[in-house]
Amino acid sequence: MFIDYFKKSGFMMAEKLIAYAVRKKNAECLQFFPATSLALPPKVGDIPTGLYIHIPFCEELCPYCSFNRVEFLAELAKRYFHALRQEILMYKDRGYDFKVLYVVSSVVINPVPVTRP
Repeated sequence: MFIDYFKKSGFMMAEKLIAYAVRKKNAECLQFFPATSLALPPKVGDIPTGLYIHIPFCEELCPYCSFNRVEFLAELAKRYFHALRQEILMYKDRGYDFKVLYVVSSVVINPVPVTRP
């Protein structure tokens, strides 16, 4: 019984230590600075353009994860996807034609129907 407790508590200690080290290293490496311009760069010729979309919602926030993430809330997700659609349409209006779409999410969540306004 003592050995089981030691194994379990040792694992939890290791997880906490790793999470601390990862958070500390991320804080050192991931330093963002304000943009010098908020202007959208113009579309250049016929160069194929890809779009990367990160879905930040998780049902559970893991302590070791370094991605931008928030706890899943249906209303927040609806607002996020509405804003995302508006932003994609803004790019389209400025001449962008995405040939590749990358959608990244750290966890599978139950789908929520999102209707167009």
